[in-house]
Amino acid sequence: MTSAHGCILILLIALFFYITELLPIAVTAMGSCLLLVLFGIAEPSTVWAGISNETTLFVGGMIAIVTAVIETGAAKTLCNWFIRFSKCNAYRAAMMVVLLVTVISGFMNNSAAVAITLPIMAGIVASSEDEINEKHWFLPLAVGSNVGGMLTVIGTTSQMVIQNALIEQNLPTFGFFEFAWVGVPMCIMFFFYILLFGKKLNKKIWPEVSGHTAFVNNVINTAGNEEAGGGITPKQKRKQLLAIGIMEATIIAIIMVKSISKGTIAIMGTLLVIITGCISIDEMYRKFDWTTVFVLAGGIGFAGALDKSGGGRLLAETVGGFFGASLTPMHVFTILVLTGAILTVIMSNTAVAAMLTPIAVAFTSVIDFNLLPVMMGICMATNCSFLTPLATPSMTMVLGSGEYKFMDYVKYCLLFNIIAVLLLFLIIPRVWPL
Repeated sequence: MTSAHGCILILLIALFFYITELLPIAVTAMGSCLLLVLFGIAEPSTVWAGISNETTLFVGGMIAIVTAVIETGAAKTLCNWFIRFSKCNAYRAAMMVVLLVTVISGFMNNSAAVAITLPIMAGIVASSEDEINEKHWFLPLAVGSNVGGMLTVIGTTSQMVIQNALIEQNLPTFGFFEFAWVGVPMCIMFFFYILLFGKKLNKKIWPEVSGHTAFVNNVINTAGNEEAGGGITPKQKRKQLLAIGIMEATIIAIIMVKSISKGTIAIMGTLLVIITGCISIDEMYRKFDWTTVFVLAGGIGFAGALDKSGGGRLLAETVGGFFGASLTPMHVFTILVLTGAILTVIMSNTAVAAMLTPIAVAFTSVIDFNLLPVMMGICMATNCSFLTPLATPSMTMVLGSGEYKFMDYVKYCLLFNIIAVLLLFLIIPRVWPL
């Protein structure tokens, strides 16, 4: 058995435990990486690279900063504007936050967009007097950040991978808003999906939601402490402003500063909220979302092993082999779009885009076709990664805060994921002929 076959076998075992949740999802993520090392399928430096990966550091840092924002009670303050603007309608306020994260994700990192809006959504849930529940809204928040990332060239890392590949091939690149040909219909379809199926899916998947998650309870308890003390004290107010200021400064620095990595900037923000007293180190350890970080680190490490072992390429070539010698441009488009959509169930969408891009270029030596629609197809297919918490950091970030199960993602997003992929076949070949 080759390393590629061994990696795929362990992947299937991991998927079984992800789906059944016989083990905690974080244990499955890290345990699958451990098996790769124990059986000599991948080097420890590859498998455990996810722990120190820039994305893991960035997401962990932003989670820590959001935790501090909630601990100071600032989340409650932030949500008040949305509640007032929506005329005290919690459902309308929640929809406004989902709309906000969808729009801003086109112009900033998806995870940062979720980090900004997650505490606001938690505050709206906490203030709703059980009118709405976080399980019904945290997942749409993450999906909204993904579809919003399809609006511009800087929306997600997948777009950057595609642009760089086109530059290397001396081919025309996509314009800043050219991705909106796909992104705008995708966003519209997403909101129709929430309006038409959202409430039905919520009742079916979580029919009897009792109580709140620890993440939202933290918001409620913080608000309760303020009320018991007769409102917000000047000291608490200063902490709230400081926490919000550090969060905003961190996000601006991530967007504007190119000389320092985003993971390093997020860790700097984490240190600042602790040093300035926004949250104590003990509270940070106790309330930090460890599950999200371990799942993300395990997913990144496994994706790296799948790539280096040749397992990912083996899966892609196996799908392509079904078409045999009767290869047409539409076949190439179909192969790579479906492969991208399938692999993002188990791998980072950025890793899948990086892996499929050279394969797309290689196809040009076999058959003559326009590379632009194929590249757009790969990019958008890898962004249609809604079925699991493994593909994108934004989808992972709500895992622990919403206390979701692995299958909750599948149940809520499967229909939309199918619709999203079908949209790619409907739109892309018409805008960029093959």
